Amino acid sequence: YLPDRELPLVDLTLLVKAGEVDIAEKKTGLAGILSAIIVRGGTLNYTPSELAQVIDDNAIRVSVSVGEEASSVHLSVMKDDWEKGLELLEEILARPAFDENALEVIKGQAMVALNRQADEAEAVAMREGVIWHFHGHPYGRDPLIGLKTIPDITTDDLKGFLRTYFVPGNMVAAVSGDIALEEAEAGLNKLLGALPRGRAPERSIGEPGGNKPVLAVIDKPGQVQSQVVFMLPGFKRTNPAFWKSRLLTDIFGGSDSLMYTRLRDDLGLVYSAGFFQTYKWNAGVLMGYIGCRADRTATSIEETIKIIHSLRNSIPQRDFKLKRLDALNSFVFNVDTPAELVEVYSSYYMRGEPLDTLERIQDAYLQATRDELRSLAVRLLDPEKLQVFIVADTMIPVKKADGTELTLEQDLKLLAERIGISYQEIALR
Repeated sequence: YLPDRELPLVDLTLLVKAGEVDIAEKKTGLAGILSAIIVRGGTLNYTPSELAQVIDDNAIRVSVSVGEEASSVHLSVMKDDWEKGLELLEEILARPAFDENALEVIKGQAMVALNRQADEAEAVAMREGVIWHFHGHPYGRDPLIGLKTIPDITTDDLKGFLRTYFVPGNMVAAVSGDIALEEAEAGLNKLLGALPRGRAPERSIGEPGGNKPVLAVIDKPGQVQSQVVFMLPGFKRTNPAFWKSRLLTDIFGGSDSLMYTRLRDDLGLVYSAGFFQTYKWNAGVLMGYIGCRADRTATSIEETIKIIHSLRNSIPQRDFKLKRLDALNSFVFNVDTPAELVEVYSSYYMRGEPLDTLERIQDAYLQATRDELRSLAVRLLDPEKLQVFIVADTMIPVKKADGTELTLEQDLKLLAERIGISYQEIALR
């Protein structure tokens, strides 16, 4: 809770430990359907149009999103409408109707979106990279399974998920704005009291086991610009070196980074390029991206690997100083509103992270040394563990520096041999 008297607004976020990883594979797609319909589908006391009208008339902002590992419920109201906003949120969470007509429309839209994924080369490369990297784990579930499962999702499935996971004991509340603590507590107690009681199931998904290195090619005839995605194992957020490794990836692939400057500015190989660190609750991931002309694909990948080798040898002094300064200067803008601040602390609490994590992040940036980052580069930026996913037209001709001509497919096969990674073909879906 964080009071803020400057604006007559109250923001509430309910974080719920529930997401796609808690949903059985045979119900793949339920998370997205629930997110799309829970407000649009009306309640037992409001038809969809009536609910939309009352929300609009009262200038209330409300949303529900079911993510991969957590869900969030957002409510933003004027101070005088706090009780009215909570009444509507209670309707949405405790008495959803999931209008059948709206449900069929939303399921149809979801099916169309999945069927069109093959048109988005970057999305295909990212999807196949995640599936491969987290093979056999819920993190790596194929979203296209939804083409078979979404048509069978029912209102009972949606209500069952809410009844099982959207319970008070599985939630963390974050409140900020022009409201007294006592008033906030009273409203929340009434809201939570209307939700199902009970205890949500314990999550037990384990840590992913990983998958082998690969250079995987997805042939997309007519694709002029190659889309390349890199995957590497990273640190979990709970690892003490997590934030220092983020500084390393900023140097490698952030804005005005070694990767971007070398591949785009110096060599003119790519349209865009980057490398970044992200995470799941039970895993860390390093991900990279290149968008380049098809006949430059192999060269762009090989130059990226050269940068990896250089970082394993030494961290450039100038880049180290600049990126650390950038990180520290931008830090205050990461959570620059009371609503964002309380939500961040609520996220820490839900994930079981120390509540002084913000201070720990700053300390990590301040205390990092070039030698530490070089050691982290040796541990994390391992070319022998690279997983590379390329969506491109494999029949596009490539002219080499020595004048020989070959297809992109042949060029990538030769690249796989040079870097010592197995070559794999994946069908376009």
